[in-house]
Amino acid sequence: MKKTILAFSFILCGALCINAQTAPAKSSSTTQTTPATTQKHKKHNQTAVGMYECPMKCEPASKTAGKCAKCGMDKVKVGAK
Repeated sequence: MKKTILAFSFILCGALCINAQTAPAKSSSTTQTTPATTQKHKKHNQTAVGMYECPMKCEPASKTAGKCAKCGMDKVKVGAK
């Protein structure tokens, strides 16, 4: 009886492992964008010419050149797109 239970346990564990490897991975980064989120991104991408922004986009564009307060990189001038 113990051998039967042990064999069944191994078969069940093997089946679960195979199923876990073949199942599609669910990614938490695949979120749906809402209109408010899309609007926010559009607003961030529409910066005026003559503004300075961090290349890593850490903070919003500003009128003054200098270093980014968050990452320390030099801000670059935003050109016409």
